[in-house]
Amino acid sequence: NYYLAAFPWELPKDGQIPALPEIDLTRSFERLPFVPGVKVDRDKRCEEITSIQAMGLKKRLAHTGCKGAVIGVSGGLDSDVTARLCCRALGKERIKLFLVLQTEMEEKFCRQARALAGELGVRLSEIHLENINRILIGALEQSEDAGLFRLNTLLDPAKAKCSLRSAVISCYQDKGFLIAGTMNKTEKLLGFFLTFGDNLANFKPLAHLYKTQVKEIAKALGTATDVMEQEASAGFWEGQTDAEDLAYWIVNRGPILSPREFTEEEIARVQGMIASLTPENVDAVLSLYEAGKSEEEAAGRAAVSAEIVEGIYAIVRKARKYKSREIMAEPEE
Repeated sequence: NYYLAAFPWELPKDGQIPALPEIDLTRSFERLPFVPGVKVDRDKRCEEITSIQAMGLKKRLAHTGCKGAVIGVSGGLDSDVTARLCCRALGKERIKLFLVLQTEMEEKFCRQARALAGELGVRLSEIHLENINRILIGALEQSEDAGLFRLNTLLDPAKAKCSLRSAVISCYQDKGFLIAGTMNKTEKLLGFFLTFGDNLANFKPLAHLYKTQVKEIAKALGTATDVMEQEASAGFWEGQTDAEDLAYWIVNRGPILSPREFTEEEIARVQGMIASLTPENVDAVLSLYEAGKSEEEAAGRAAVSAEIVEGIYAIVRKARKYKSREIMAEPEE
């Protein structure tokens, strides 16, 4: 898209066209262009977004005629914001919250999920599925080709925890409820989801918002400070963080689809970049990717190393290939 800009200019009487001065058309932009820098403007933008989201959710539910919306909460930021949006749009009587209790789950996440439910005045269904993920992977390992599934690794049992949530939401959906997804745009671009796990939902109110934007919405909705300030984590095991996972993905040059070993040199590189992988820095790189900037341009503008920029670009490209494949595709008649 483009537009024409008119500049007033008259041809000199002698007919000689003078040399024109150089015009600087360079345009500066904020490091986080999607988050207004002034607090008053930021609060106004957040209120507009939440109002639009709430009205959209209300209309969608009315159109489908479903009983209500179901949100799987985890004690993290995204599910907290999703639950608050749904409660604001539909009322507490038309939403259900559930928490899947699994092995190695940090107690703080359980505590924060319960506090959210109590604040909203909504019953929290706590579903005990401890160790079921290991039973599932163990059964797959016994029945499949050697090495395809491995119980004695960190990755396969962890991903299976997400797969179990799919079974839970499938049961709710079959009872006539809509499933609210909690994925944000940062996770979507990076492939930080399981395609047939937390990717499955009837609607995803945060899928167009970067992580930094979700945090601003959370402030407007009243999310607890400890939830907003904690490090992003899938909660698969104690101490796990998204920043560390992303660092390993960068070294791997894409999502880690199968368990693998990392050398001491690779682990040292991971540890050296974790501190730089803040939500602000990651979203800044992703916004440059979305704007069509090359890796070289992004490396010159971002507040992270060229290795991180190149790694994030590689992750996004591979995530689109392996993690964002079309699902439920059917042959046309």
